[in-house]
Order: sequence, then C-alpha cells, then structure tokens
Amino acid sequence: MRKAMTLGFTVCMLLALAACGGGNNSSSSSSGGGSGGGGGSGPDFSTPVGTLKELAAAFEANDLDRILACYDKAFLEKKEEDGTTTGDKFRAQFKEIQDAGGSLKWSFNEADVKIEGDTASCKGKMKIKPGKDDKEMEEDESMTLVKKDGKWWCNK
Repeated sequence: MRKAMTLGFTVCMLLALAACGGGNNSSSSSSGGGSGGGGGSGPDFSTPVGTLKELAAAFEANDLDRILACYDKAFLEKKEEDGTTTGDKFRAQFKEIQDAGGSLKWSFNEADVKIEGDTASCKGKMKIKPGKDDKEMEEDESMTLVKKDGKWWCNK
C-alpha cells in the first residue's frame, strides 16, 4: 500500500512538473520567450527575472505546482538525510501551512538580481503566516538560480 502511494505521488509530481514546464527539457529553443507556447502565454524561464516573477506569482496564487515548476528538477530530487527528497519536504511543509489556513508569499526587487555566467542570485522577502489566526512574519530569503538548456531554474 505504501509503495503504491509513493509511486502515485511520484507520478503526480512528475506530471505536474512536466505540465508546468519544470522538467528541464532541452526540446524548446533557448532563444524564445515563455515556455508555454504561442505568443508568450506561459511563464518566461529565459531570464532569471522571468523565473523569479513566475515564482512570486505562484506564491501569490498559493499554487504549489507552479512554485515547484520554477525549481531545478535535480534540486527537487535531492535526497535529504531522512531519505525524503527536497521536493517532498517542501510539499509537506507547504501543505501543513495551507491546512492551517496560513500562507507563504515571496517578493523581490529586480534591481537585486545578480547574474554571473550560468548562475544568478537575488535577495527577497518571504512573508510567512503559519495559520489563519497567526501573525504574519517576514524574513529575508535569498534565491539562487542556475541556467540549464537556456532556461533559468531556482536552486535554493
């Protein structure tokens, strides 16, 4: 039963990442705009700012699948000390906050984005409200990004 649930979760995670453009595939052109096809209708992962704007919008929408689609697949699949993946751990923490009626919001200033070759970094702010009756807290939260196959992915 547990293996079936784990397999089901893994399939759902892979489908969500593939549907939202988080699969790090090289099939699309690295010179194009968004990854959603015709007319820039999808997220723009071609620049660090485009990826960070999508990440901020995904947090604002409280949409975990969109948030995870902004992250590097290898980062999400990284094994933690307890045997879970980084993606699994983030998903569990996000669900816990959602179930308690809380929220997470991340914001940044474009002027704070620093690019060095195929890596980028940005200082931002994470607003955390653990539960619906809890006070919102604000913390500095830096993001790092990596460029793979012409697209930028969050890596922290």
